[in-house]
Amino acid sequence: MVLLACTRSEGRGRLSELWIFVESAKRFLLEHRRAFHDFWLNASPKTRNVYQSVANLIGGTEDDVVRLEGLIPPFRTVSAEQLFIEHRRDSR
Repeated sequence: MVLLACTRSEGRGRLSELWIFVESAKRFLLEHRRAFHDFWLNASPKTRNVYQSVANLIGGTEDDVVRLEGLIPPFRTVSAEQLFIEHRRDSR
C-alpha cells in the first residue's frame, strides 16, 4: 500500500479525479455491452454461425476447424498497389 502525503483539498481533488475515471469506465463498459447486444440482434445467421464457430475453436476439435473453414471464404491476397487502384476506382 502506498500512502501519499497531501493536503485535505488535494486529497479531495484526487478522489474526485478517480471518481470521474471510474464513472467513465462504467459508462464505457455499458456502451460496449449495448453495442455488442445490438450487433448480436442484428447479425445475420451466417455471421452468428461464424462467430460461434470461432468461439468453439477455443478448446474445440478438428471438426470445429473444418466447419469454420467451410463457412469463411478464403482471403484474397493483393498487393498494396492493387488495393490503391481498387480504392481509387471505388471512390469515383
